[in-house]
Amino acid sequence: MRTITILAGTLVTAAAMGQTSPISVQIDDTPFTSSVAPAQVDGRVLVPMRGIFEAMGARVDYDQAGGTVVASKGEHTTQL
Repeated sequence: MRTITILAGTLVTAAAMGQTSPISVQIDDTPFTSSVAPAQVDGRVLVPMRGIFEAMGARVDYDQAGGTVVASKGEHTTQL
């Protein structure tokens, strides 16, 4: 089983003190980087799911008419 770890605890504490700290994302203990940086918005951490899915070997499709994203790998499918 693959794991995704998002380390943002220091961001919340630093933000409360008026400081910012980068959000780090790891996939199976390997740092993940993307051209789209993770961000904290309204107390939530947003991450680039397309990049994460693709890094895990999944195919990602966007259905513009339905406004949904489908990530598939083997027999597994995730729809957002």
